[in-house]
Amino acid sequence: MIKFQGRSALKQYMPMKPIKRGIKVWVLGDSTNGYFSRFDVYTGKQEIRHVGLGEHVVKKLTSELKRKNHHVYFDNFFTNVKLLEDLLEDGIYGCGTARRDRKGFPPALKKAALKNSLKQRGTSKTVQKGPVTATAWKDNRIVNVLSTTTQPTAIGSVLRRQKDGVRINVPCPEAIMSYNQHMGGVDRGDQLRGYYSCRTKSRKFYKYIFFFLFDVAITNGYILYKENTNPKLKNIKEFRLQLAQNLIGSYCSRRRAGRYGGAIVPLQLQHFPVKDSSGPCPSIHRRGRCAHCDHNGHRTDTTWFCQECGVWLCHNGNPTKDCFFLWHKNREQ
Repeated sequence: MIKFQGRSALKQYMPMKPIKRGIKVWVLGDSTNGYFSRFDVYTGKQEIRHVGLGEHVVKKLTSELKRKNHHVYFDNFFTNVKLLEDLLEDGIYGCGTARRDRKGFPPALKKAALKNSLKQRGTSKTVQKGPVTATAWKDNRIVNVLSTTTQPTAIGSVLRRQKDGVRINVPCPEAIMSYNQHMGGVDRGDQLRGYYSCRTKSRKFYKYIFFFLFDVAITNGYILYKENTNPKLKNIKEFRLQLAQNLIGSYCSRRRAGRYGGAIVPLQLQHFPVKDSSGPCPSIHRRGRCAHCDHNGHRTDTTWFCQECGVWLCHNGNPTKDCFFLWHKNREQ
């Protein structure tokens, strides 16, 4: 979920998530490295669907995997018996934790039926309907899994720590072991995306989506860099720094000083406006009649003086009205 602080129809509230409010994004990721291959921004109840939201999302994201014998893993928000049957018809194997109140869930694996059969840690019960197997396994609590990816009777073992700190092997159905092994792909990619992400605060939802896409592009690039080359960069931080340096290149944001649009009159260093303080009081500047104004028939007194030319000249910094500038310009001409 993208954290969002403004107001928008896309903003969702999910109390079970670490980030309670934000823009919800459905993601299909690689289970081995976290590469985001497809994603879809949830825009609310705007689409007409003949199936539940979870089933609709899985089918939409896996539409390009048909007849390619992929294995897809999802959590209990998406899992139901009909979804696994439909995926298998499209050549996609599925596995996911399941809620006992879902339509089609086997009554033999509901809580009341398992009350006396699954008391000891490591015990399990499996039922099958066609290619779909449903498994209930007792760990700290009962875990329910629906699967078409493994053999129904395959049993492995996992390490669990007892109250005295001793680690022991506990029997575990292969479907649950497979789910635990491959389910973390999206979380792994989301974790990489969260490192040094381009976070920003705004009331515009599209900015959050833009920076989400930007971070996903960088994260996917880093994953491909690690997979397909002999990586010289140790982590995603170094990758981001190297990427930024390559994108910036020789660009510099420092603005250059602009040029004056009028004629440039070269003045010698000795032609410099100064104030005459040679009187009895140094804090009071002497004044004199401006030579340029007097030449044009005006009488103006000024405190500015050109020592090289020996004349008083008004000085205000405006090239069109500055007598000091105009006097020396006319002399050059």
